Amino acid sequence: MKDSSQIKAKIEKVTPTDITYRRATDPTGPEIIVYRQDVESITYQDGEKMMMDNGTYPIVARGHHHSLRWANPGYTYGRTILSFAFLQPTDASSSNGEGPGVYPGMGLQFEYMLTKKQNISLYIPVNLSLYSLYYQNNVYPYSNAHTHAFLYMYPGVKFYPKGSNRVFSYSIGPSVVLGFGRKYAIDNSSTYDSTSGTLTYESVKDKNVFTTGLMINNGINIMPTKHLYLGAELGLGFTVYSNDYNTNDGGGIEPEGSNNAGTPLIQFNMKVGYRF
Repeated sequence: MKDSSQIKAKIEKVTPTDITYRRATDPTGPEIIVYRQDVESITYQDGEKMMMDNGTYPIVARGHHHSLRWANPGYTYGRTILSFAFLQPTDASSSNGEGPGVYPGMGLQFEYMLTKKQNISLYIPVNLSLYSLYYQNNVYPYSNAHTHAFLYMYPGVKFYPKGSNRVFSYSIGPSVVLGFGRKYAIDNSSTYDSTSGTLTYESVKDKNVFTTGLMINNGINIMPTKHLYLGAELGLGFTVYSNDYNTNDGGGIEPEGSNNAGTPLIQFNMKVGYRF
């Protein structure tokens, strides 16, 4: 103990905050709990010594307890995580690969642990994607590039099977996808004037696009320190409603109000943040 006293004991459990033991003279007797911060070290029967290191990371003399060090940090992390995704490709495109989200973007994420065990959280990410589409025809290929911004939100929940108060943790959970933006379409349809012999291309169409869907996100959290947060996440799902539209070489654009439900949704991000 920190006061230099010694207790001969049968260790039952070591947690980030407490040590549970039974007295060696009464190994089937009642369990006794002491605060970990009051314990200097534990010396096991085989001679291995575990230092409590002032209640933070346990320092072990030999290797087979290192898993405890990486799983349990020795303190409780904060419930709130604010992070920035410096890389977040999102794809909610129409079936021919054109449309919002085809190109990488960036995002911000807010996460708050709802339970005391920190195994369920509210998760609200926001992602901004930039994409460019081109008007292309046989006369003027790859001209009139248009760049638009598309905003995605993925409000949902996360479940941590082993809790998030760990150096490494895994999460899975559902989210609702909401996407807003504008799309510049490629329309290769043409009109031929027999009198003048002129072929006119009607190639530009620009309209608001709205997408909703469902997604399952799988994530990995890494806490190198008490506050520094690193994460990666992959989400897969499908659209429930989308008025995004396709174009094709045969000419024309899908009619206004078309619903491209059931198209794939995918997002991936790598992020860094602060936990408090």
